[in-house]
Amino acid sequence: MREIRSLSEVGEKLAGGKHLVFHASVSESQELGKQLVEIGDRCTGLSIETFMPGEPPAYVGDSRFSVSTVVPGGHLRAAINDGTVRPIRESLFEQFQAYSLGRRRADVLVLQVSPPDAAGTVSLGPSVGIVPQVLAQNPFVIGVINKHVPVTNASIPAQELDVVLNLDTPLATYDLGQIDPVDQKIADLVLEHLAPGITIEVGMGGTPDAVMMALANLDDLTIQTGLINDTARHVIEAGRLRQAVTTTMAVGSRSFYQWLHNNDRVDFSPISETHNVERLAKLPRFHAVNGALQVDLAGNVNSERIGSRLVSLPGGLPDFAAGARRSAGGCNIIVLRSTAGRSRTSTIVAKVDHTTLDGSLVDMIVTENGVADLRSLDPSKRAKAIAAIADADAVI
Repeated sequence: MREIRSLSEVGEKLAGGKHLVFHASVSESQELGKQLVEIGDRCTGLSIETFMPGEPPAYVGDSRFSVSTVVPGGHLRAAINDGTVRPIRESLFEQFQAYSLGRRRADVLVLQVSPPDAAGTVSLGPSVGIVPQVLAQNPFVIGVINKHVPVTNASIPAQELDVVLNLDTPLATYDLGQIDPVDQKIADLVLEHLAPGITIEVGMGGTPDAVMMALANLDDLTIQTGLINDTARHVIEAGRLRQAVTTTMAVGSRSFYQWLHNNDRVDFSPISETHNVERLAKLPRFHAVNGALQVDLAGNVNSERIGSRLVSLPGGLPDFAAGARRSAGGCNIIVLRSTAGRSRTSTIVAKVDHTTLDGSLVDMIVTENGVADLRSLDPSKRAKAIAAIADADAVI
């Protein structure tokens, strides 16, 4: 492990058509992204894979780089739609497989980690993702040592880092909005269909956040999910969980990151475990609760596009849905408001603009108007059940 003062000292490692993978989400070092732009002329043909960065990366829009992502998040949405960033349409478990099977190879890995401890290990903080699989490819590893990274159970030997820079920059934050009455109504309806003792995954977004908050009212619960925020803290502190929450990433407020520091009630695991369909299917009564942009009368789910505009990518939805559908006593639940936007456009449609999840994998759809339990229903009854929870004034 060699300390450097700037990325320019290892510019030759980025030249010649290399593929660079950034640590995911708020663990991506935005300062290192700025340094990358500064030496861009020395990085001919560099391709960059980013994942839901916590802030707009400086290198996006720079024609010297080719940028791709599996999950754009809000900061890459415009760049995806104008063609500046290339979307990789695969689930998170498929992303893990791409690296574990060698379909994609990383030449350079950039990690943002905590300062080394007495044992010579550094913490990966609030993001594990595919780091183990990328490390196994023996890339050149650049470590950003940052005192603001909370120490979590996910750690690696400091010797895995080829070079390190000390850049103490606060992590990007994700602040929760207020849960409004519509989302609260949906959460209350979901809670009526959940029983003590289940294992559950909850996605991200306003409506799923309301569901996660409501879980504080359920006993004997296990949370196995992909991404947590401040709402998970609320549930954990309610004291009703059977065991530590399992996740692969976390985003949140400054106080949330401080709360994560050395907190043994959150277990950070790689995507190879958190999104493994075979493993999830073996969990008894595994429930998945995720949001959507649209559902149609066949139960098909669109969580990616509105018309031609891309909003997101599959993420973990296909993985968790398949696991819940195959779990004994499991249930795959889709939650969404019955209308969207100021024009109150119906989210229940005759045919979705894009199919992210086939209707055969959906057990329940919940809007503020009720619950459509699709299990054991024929196509005609499924359509009627879904239409019944649409907005009363909507034209489907």
